[in-house]
Amino acid sequence: MIALPITKRGVYHNLKESKYVVSNTDITFFFSSEHTLNKFMNGYEKQRENDRFYGELNGTPFNLHILSDIEFYKRCEKRGFYVWLKGFSINNDELYQYALRKMLDAESPKWIRVERLKVGERIVR
Repeated sequence: MIALPITKRGVYHNLKESKYVVSNTDITFFFSSEHTLNKFMNGYEKQRENDRFYGELNGTPFNLHILSDIEFYKRCEKRGFYVWLKGFSINNDELYQYALRKMLDAESPKWIRVERLKVGERIVR
């Protein structure tokens, strides 16, 4: 695969080469530009509130913040989809399955900006 250079305006056309990365320790999102990353970071908490992804199942509350974050990532990043789960690339379906498994978690982790990681490497807090 031919590496596409970063543009003069700092845009990566291949998300796999991007240095614009955020993580919540398990999931890592890659962005095509600083602007797109900032849009996500500045808006995901507000989006969680707006989505009101809370509910209850048999008396047990569930939390769909991760699902909200995934949808917000897809709305922010128009140039593609490149996501890691626990250090390895995953597809859209696998990411949704993970989000559904996390529904019973009481808290949703915050996103932090991270340096470009190597495949298999994870953020440890």
